[in-house]
Amino acid sequence: MTKISSHAIELPGFHESYCADILAGEVEQWAEYEATERQKEEGIPKPLWLSFDEYVELAWDRIDDGKFLESVARCYTDGFAHVVSERLAFNLDLTYLRMSSPRVCNFGTARIFANISGETIRRLFGMSAEGCHRSLKKKIEELHTSYDGFHSYYSRLLRAWLAKPVLEWDPTELRTLLEAVIERATPDGDDIELDVYHAMVDMDGLYEEFSAAMDWNGLRDAVDRRREEKRAKVLEEGGEVPVTGIRCPNTRDLFPR
Repeated sequence: MTKISSHAIELPGFHESYCADILAGEVEQWAEYEATERQKEEGIPKPLWLSFDEYVELAWDRIDDGKFLESVARCYTDGFAHVVSERLAFNLDLTYLRMSSPRVCNFGTARIFANISGETIRRLFGMSAEGCHRSLKKKIEELHTSYDGFHSYYSRLLRAWLAKPVLEWDPTELRTLLEAVIERATPDGDDIELDVYHAMVDMDGLYEEFSAAMDWNGLRDAVDRRREEKRAKVLEEGGEVPVTGIRCPNTRDLFPR
């Protein structure tokens, strides 16, 4: 049985908007529901209502953004593989491998690495060779030419790249090859990032990833403390707060707060 070789490749196109914007959207959508619907449904007296901004503040304090980042990276890998496979008319067969720093909230410098087979690499190289590596030459010069403030670790000369067997290329070199092949397959300059985004986001957005990264117990406790602060302030000012129904602590929410 022939063993299929596996190599690491860095994926292009992943940047802060995929995480920061998506996470902000999930937080705000949740906060909007809590502020406008949940409090009404639970019969919370108006003087104890939290505002949209308060819910957003408390949520940001209790979400593991590193965990969310890695979840989105996995989704990005699947979405990227799906979209690019359609563009290139063959199965790219990428699987998520790792991130450069998944536990650090550093969206701007996050790098995704995926597994790619040697067979797929050879196929990508062959597609590049069909065009005499013109797209690859252009992409190498674009990404790896040194200038003031930037020193490239890689040669900007195509011949230096071709002197090394493609299966010995590192993740960054393989990323360069993949980008060149994608651009050659889309000469009209069609940007795939929007298609990848749509492939990532299903009907529920990325709520499951958001929910898994949230400390719901800690958030619930923070909301209750904020509400008690409001109650104490009302009473201190001589006001009254209606007594709400008693909630059984063992009753689970249909949807987590």
